[in-house]
This record gives sequence, C-alpha cells and structure tokens, in this order.
Amino acid sequence: MARNTDPSRIEKIHLATMHMVVQNGYGGASVSSIARQAGVAEGYLYRFYKGKSELVNGLFFKVLSEVANHMEEVLERSKSIGEVLDELLHQMLKLTHSTPEKIMFLYKLMHDPTFRMEDGLRDRIFNICSRFKKIGTETGQMDPQISEENIYLLSVSYPISFINVRLKGLFYTQKLDEEELNNVKLLILKSLKK
Repeated sequence: MARNTDPSRIEKIHLATMHMVVQNGYGGASVSSIARQAGVAEGYLYRFYKGKSELVNGLFFKVLSEVANHMEEVLERSKSIGEVLDELLHQMLKLTHSTPEKIMFLYKLMHDPTFRMEDGLRDRIFNICSRFKKIGTETGQMDPQISEENIYLLSVSYPISFINVRLKGLFYTQKLDEEELNNVKLLILKSLKK
C-alpha cells in the first residue's frame, strides 16, 4: 500500500533546505540538518529524495523555473530587450518582496563552487539567453559579439547579486523598488550596447 504524501511536510522540507543553504552554503547544508530544521525524520526526506544533491537541484530547478517560465513567455511577445529586462526585473522584485529567501537561495547556489547546475536547466537557460541575443541583435540594441554567458551574467546574475546586497543591507536598507531596478536595467542595457 502506497504511503500518503503530506504536501505541508514537503513544503517544510523545501523551506528548510533554502534556509540551510542560505545560512550555511551548499556544503554546510546536510540532510540531517535540513530534516531537523523541517521537523521531519531523516528517513521521511529520503522517501522523496535520494540525497542532498537531488533535493537542492530539484528546488533550484523549481525556483529558477519560475523565472525561466515567465521569461519564455515574455520572449514570445517582446519586441525589445528593454521590455524583456523590464519583465525579468519586475518578476525578481515581486519574488524579493514575497519570498526573499528564494533570491538569497539562488544567489548562494550561483556563487557556490561546490554546486553544479543540472545540464537540462543549464541548456534551457542558454536557450533563453540565445533568444534574448537574437532580439537584441535583430533590433540593433546590443553588440552581436556579446555571448550568451555574458547575457546571463549581466541580465540574471547581476540583478540577483544587486538584490542580495540590498537584502543584506550592505549600503542601503530601504526596500527595493521599481525605480532602483530601472537603474539596474539601464546599466545592463549600456553594457550590452554596441
């Protein structure tokens, strides 16, 4: 007889995983500490995940897919890279205000040398960056020599880093707003220009 899955316990595991990775990094987040933080037995966690790598990669995929799904829709209807960046930054701002730990989780894993993104997700992100590049070069808004890697670093990694710095209160403590992210967009657009 199959055991029932309690969605609230799975959500607790996901929240605990994000919390432990944000606090301790990928290497410092053990399955036992995640289970303890979630208030579940370690065995319960292993019923759904083979180990920490599968759990963290699955959660990273889920969080980044929220952004990627939206970006794929935006790329279908956008006529300029400015429109695409507006949508991306607006979505990141919403995510920051609703669940800041998700942004910090992405940031932490993107900068952790021991964490490796799964090939399928990496290929999907590369494809999104290629589509972004196509719009940018066809409209003359960006230098065609700029690589997909640089597009990712400027358009995804930099805004996430900027938001993380604000969440940590490094220089400023006021709540992030659309105007500040518009300045981020302008900086990105200048960097992509011919």
